[in-house]
Amino acid sequence: MAIVHPILQRIPASSPFPGPVVLDAQAPWVAVPQWPACWIEPPAPHATPWVGEFRLVLVLSEAERVRFAASADERYELWLDGMLGDRGPDRGDAVRWHYAVYEADLAAGRHELRFRVWALGPMAPSAQISIRPGLLVAGCGDAAHRMLSTGVAAWEWRLLPCWSFTRAGITGPEEHLDFRNWPEEHSGWEVPAPGRHGNNGFELYPGRESHLLAPTLLPAQRLTRMKGMRARASGQGAAGDPWPVEAADDGNIGRWQALVDGVATLTLPAGSRGRVLLDLGTYACGRLKLGWRQGSGAVLASLWSEAAQFGPRPEEAAAQGRKADRAAWAGGWFGGPQDSWTGDGQQRESHTLWWRAGRFIVLEWRVGEEPLELALLEVEACGAPLDPPVIRTGDADWDRLAAVCVRTLEVCAHETTMDCPHYEQLAYAGDSRIQLLCWQALCPGDAGLALHTLRHFHASTLNPGMWTASSAPSR
Repeated sequence: MAIVHPILQRIPASSPFPGPVVLDAQAPWVAVPQWPACWIEPPAPHATPWVGEFRLVLVLSEAERVRFAASADERYELWLDGMLGDRGPDRGDAVRWHYAVYEADLAAGRHELRFRVWALGPMAPSAQISIRPGLLVAGCGDAAHRMLSTGVAAWEWRLLPCWSFTRAGITGPEEHLDFRNWPEEHSGWEVPAPGRHGNNGFELYPGRESHLLAPTLLPAQRLTRMKGMRARASGQGAAGDPWPVEAADDGNIGRWQALVDGVATLTLPAGSRGRVLLDLGTYACGRLKLGWRQGSGAVLASLWSEAAQFGPRPEEAAAQGRKADRAAWAGGWFGGPQDSWTGDGQQRESHTLWWRAGRFIVLEWRVGEEPLELALLEVEACGAPLDPPVIRTGDADWDRLAAVCVRTLEVCAHETTMDCPHYEQLAYAGDSRIQLLCWQALCPGDAGLALHTLRHFHASTLNPGMWTASSAPSR
């Protein structure tokens, strides 16, 4: 089932201030390629990585449809009235920093617009560019500009010190969210500092901290709740420990499956430790979503893996393990990025900032003195909203092979094409050419991802030799 916001949607992007913009009403002949909206940023410098949020409270006397453009450096989640609406910006670079345009139908009354923004700095994924962290919102039209634009409307900012990050790799770091450090709702808010003005892709005197803006060519990424996840094993051990060859069931597999199916909650006793192995049934890209009550100090940690590995573990021998049948797991061990959440005794629901990829998830728990009641365990799958047809050749073997090939294309299509979503998440020139040709054959009427990717490689030629970069965008 697709996940959409009831009153907010991304629409085809275009500049909120097309053409030259007059900034001085007393001198209307002075036109500059700038937006009257400007970037805003934390009032005091923060060493990266950090996570923070910007908010704007609106009180409307009557219903109104509003439209606005938005971007951030490095990434954002857009929340309207407490519900997640979209994520962005679509990956780009300094000469094509993307913004999206949104439309919302707001009823009379109070509304709250929030952008959760994070900047990882040196820990960011290799494909994530950063110029100067901040947020840019531009209302489309005079009334929306006064109501919504950053640098004009009454935006607020605060740091969220509950996030920390470890073990940065090509796809970014592991994420750790400790709700015991989540600030009170009305605490920590400050007035953000203004930055450079937005623009239509040109600045007369661009500097190292200039974002040359371009409307995204992509629709919102498709978000769906995955079906068919199965609890395969449960018992003692850490997430990366080998699973026993014999069936591993401590008597709780049925309870875990009921939680996954959404028909029951599951209570983990005080002082308990253990792990459960979840099988998505197919290769997928997504975010694990968890919901719980109580459990102050309890830790939940998720490890995503493409497949079980067999043989020596890396810390036990120089050789890596080997992969076998992708559905096999008994006697194997799993490796991959491991994210964690620490409870504060309150009712919470959460997901990771960035998505993971693989077929298996190992969920480990360590409960303190208070029991932890799990109420939600699901995967929010994500990817480019492409709809390839089912290939029918008349030969069953070829049809099965074609389905695997199409699935490979699907999990490698996001804001850019990707060579491998678990290990690198980079758009390489050679791989992208093959992928985009396949997509044009499967979905000939949808050229957004192809144009988006090709423009990145064109921008990468801005070097003395005018060579195309091996991967783009890339730090």
